[in-house]
Parts: sequence; structure tokens; C-alpha cells
Amino acid sequence: MTGDSREQRDVRKRVLHQYLPKWCASPSRPHPLDPKGFFAQDWSFLTPGLAYWFLVAIDENVVEVNHGDFKLGASWSEGIFEQGPKATSPRRTKLRRESFLEIAAVGMLALRYGWPVKRLRFQSPGWAFDFLAYADDAWSEIAVAGEAKRLQKDAVALADSLKVCGMRGPHPEESCTQHRNHHRKYVGLLEHRPRILWIVGPDAFAADPELVYRVDEDSGANIRLRHMDARQLTFSGDLN
Repeated sequence: MTGDSREQRDVRKRVLHQYLPKWCASPSRPHPLDPKGFFAQDWSFLTPGLAYWFLVAIDENVVEVNHGDFKLGASWSEGIFEQGPKATSPRRTKLRRESFLEIAAVGMLALRYGWPVKRLRFQSPGWAFDFLAYADDAWSEIAVAGEAKRLQKDAVALADSLKVCGMRGPHPEESCTQHRNHHRKYVGLLEHRPRILWIVGPDAFAADPELVYRVDEDSGANIRLRHMDARQLTFSGDLN
């Protein structure tokens, strides 16, 4: 597209001509898929900053691309491709756009904020969060929990919902006034107790990330999110 950055053009080229054909032909697919069945996408989500950090994560060997899937150590991203509705036959392949943000975010944690790759993983146990940074090599304590949202307004809305749930304290999903998915992220905070929550929207790659919070919990299991400077994402040794 005219006026796009070199990184944006490079990402689209790799996705369409490298990653998509290999993903379709991967032996892990239930049957060979046709790259021509790719659904034409709106690429407006792919900002210059997002494209840059997506490429950096791959080219600096933070994230490995294997048959069009994305691996971080022993963990796997949900991937940048998914199949469309079953009502369409054959089902058409489309982009999972949030995965671009997840991949870019772990690249930023490793290369801007100094986290060892062995301390990072995609997907928390129970799938509560999109990526994690651990305080120790044994993965016994979560330092940073990350959640990616394709739209900045959705990232802000998640932060607002978590503040409401956190101040209310433990409560069942059925009685929660917040979006069901947002409530489940609150439950994830209770279960995993990360020190820091980073909600990643597209603005995180334009400047310093804004939606970075210290997660404090009182004796009544009420959670308070305290806004932090993005520099607090910096790795600082064993963090013990």
C-alpha cells in the first residue's frame, strides 16, 4: 500500500508468501489447505510500530516460525491464522490479528526490556493471558502477565473492567456487571497473581506502553491496579 513503511510491506509479504503457504501445508493441519482460500484482510491494524516489533521478534530469534506457526521456547502462540466460519465450505483462512501483538510484545520484552527468552512464554496455564514473563527459571512465579487487544479502545476497556472487578473482590461470573471475558481475566489475576499486568493495544508500539499496572492484593482478595511507568517492565535479575 502506498505510503506504508518498509516493515509493514515486509510483514504482509512474509505473511502471504512465506507463512501462509507453509501453514496450509503443515502436517499438523487436519488436511492440506489451499492458500488461495485466504480471506482478503483489512491490514489497517498493522501499524508501523507493530510491524517493526513483529519482525524484530522473529529476526532476532525471540520467536521461531515453524510451518507458519510461532514458537517461544517450549510454548506456542495461537498463531496468526485461523479458519473462518464452518458455514462457508471450504472454510476460508483468515488472520488472527491479536497474535501479531502478542508476538511483537514478547519481542519488546526481550529486546527493549532485557528479559531472557527462557523466562518468556506464550499462553498462561488455563489460557487466562496471552503471554507471561517469569521471575525465575523454574517458572514458579509470574512477574508479568500480558493480554493483547487489537483495538486500543478494547485494551482501555479491559483495564477499566479489571479495576471494577478488583475493587469488588471475589464474585461469581453470573453476578458480574463487566464483560464476561474481562471477568475471566480478573479471575486469572487471582489465580496467577502476577506482579505486573501489561495490557497491549496498538499504541504500545508507537511509544512507551501506557497500560502497565502493578497488581496489588489485600487480605480480602481485593485487587488494585496501580499505573506504572513502562520502564518497570525492565528485567532486573532474579526478582526474588
